[in-house]
Amino acid sequence: MKAGVGQKNHLTISSHSGIMTTMNSQQLNPNIRVTPQTRKDLKMIAAHTGETMLEVVARLAKQELERLKEQKKSSC
Repeated sequence: MKAGVGQKNHLTISSHSGIMTTMNSQQLNPNIRVTPQTRKDLKMIAAHTGETMLEVVARLAKQELERLKEQKKSSC
C-alpha cells in the first residue's frame, strides 16, 4: 500500500525530546538506562571490537539468550 493512500499518518511530538515521529513508526535507537560504569564498559568493548555500543548490546543480549536456552535444554 502506498503511503498516504488509505492510511492515516498521525504525527506526534515527544514532550521530552522535541523529536517528531509517526504513530506507526518504530524508534530505531530506543533509550535504555544503564549505570555510568556499564556505559564505560560498553564503550570499551565497542572500541576493542570495532562495533557500535548498540551492536555490542544486541550481541551480548543474543549471546545471553542462547546461553539460557542451552542451559534450559541441558536441565531437561
